[in-house]
Amino acid sequence: PRTRTTLVVAGGIGVAPLFFLAESLIQRGMPLHFLLGARTQAQLLCRLQLRNLGVHLMTSTDDGSEGFPGLVTQLLEKFLLQESFGPHSTFVCSAGPEPMLSQVSSLARKFGILGQISMEQQMACGVGACLGCVVACRFRGKGRRYRRVCTDGPVFGLEEIAFQQ
Repeated sequence: PRTRTTLVVAGGIGVAPLFFLAESLIQRGMPLHFLLGARTQAQLLCRLQLRNLGVHLMTSTDDGSEGFPGLVTQLLEKFLLQESFGPHSTFVCSAGPEPMLSQVSSLARKFGILGQISMEQQMACGVGACLGCVVACRFRGKGRRYRRVCTDGPVFGLEEIAFQQ
């Protein structure tokens, strides 16, 4: 929605699909903050391109070599605590390793923020026949159902994926 600020949270190669989202949002004049995390400074991809887009870019590295020293999810939590973001004013989009996505989902739930995640899975056939890319999803509030990333995704609502805790 146009009235919302988008928080884009990317880990590692998760920046690839989110770069194009950021580009599209910027072109439409929508407010966004881009949180980019990686293990090291050398692994922070697309920094220059993101800065050239004019996004508000915050970086984090696990080893502390650039930006916030720690995980991008720790940076996200710090950012959410410092700013006044809420369910009607903020939307989170995230891509990256599954443990990161799980934490982004938990933080969004904690702060009452909606959003979407792009899942990374190995896809053997790409048409849903082999079921090699399934992820556990919540089903009607209780229980689980498996969905195929290749045909049902790769983008899912934050609340849909039933991450292992």
